[in-house]
Amino acid sequence: MHVIHVDPATAGEPIERTLARLRADADVEYAEPDQRRYIHATPTDPLYASLQWYLQPNAPALPAAIDAQTAWNTTTGGNLVIADIDTGVRADHPDLTGRLLNGYCFISDAFVANGGICPGASSLDTGDWITSSDVSNHSECKGASVSVSSWHGTRTAGILGATANNSIGIAGLTWGPQTQILPVRALGKCGGADSDIITGMLWAAGVSVAGAPPNANPAKVINMSIGGTGVPVLDHHDHQSRRDEPGHERLHGPVLLQLDCITRP
Repeated sequence: MHVIHVDPATAGEPIERTLARLRADADVEYAEPDQRRYIHATPTDPLYASLQWYLQPNAPALPAAIDAQTAWNTTTGGNLVIADIDTGVRADHPDLTGRLLNGYCFISDAFVANGGICPGASSLDTGDWITSSDVSNHSECKGASVSVSSWHGTRTAGILGATANNSIGIAGLTWGPQTQILPVRALGKCGGADSDIITGMLWAAGVSVAGAPPNANPAKVINMSIGGTGVPVLDHHDHQSRRDEPGHERLHGPVLLQLDCITRP
């Protein structure tokens, strides 16, 4: 997969016309826009964090609850690696102690990375706050709003793998320490590019990625709580850049989860 910046033939040329022009070139095998994806919003209701309604038994008042309690009565899980492709993690979170594997950052845009070691062997979330200057001066933030850091990757990692039954914080869906979280940082300030997300997916699945060390802990489950407009990253049939990546067929191995997926206005 090659990512290049293409100037429009004329000022104001629509992206559809630019793509048509590129696709008509015999020297171009295919062309797709490198679209952006965004984290999903987290409710601010105090009961959301304190009572974790989404894990409770299903009831008329909680139609979306998954009833993890009944599942835990059957099993509290086994050895499993879950990759969380998101904004990275805060490894100092006490509820994630012993649950995190060494991850990697695949963000190729220094502004989006916001000071992190990217690309590089660090999954540290350096924050994704947005200022009015970011909105005015960076195309990555077009249509965004001023906001504080979401720490979305740490929140998601906690929902997946916060140690349960330890009298600290929240209970993760996977309960015990035998399940480990592989943090893959592909989003930062104002979201992330499809190309970085796809590269992160391949690496998480154990596929060799140029410039990155081999993943010693390939994931059986890949979680992406993200969304955006255009062709979904998970679409095997329509996303040509995914199909043409060496080893893409390995992605049929892990289970891919795109949770709470909606399009961003």
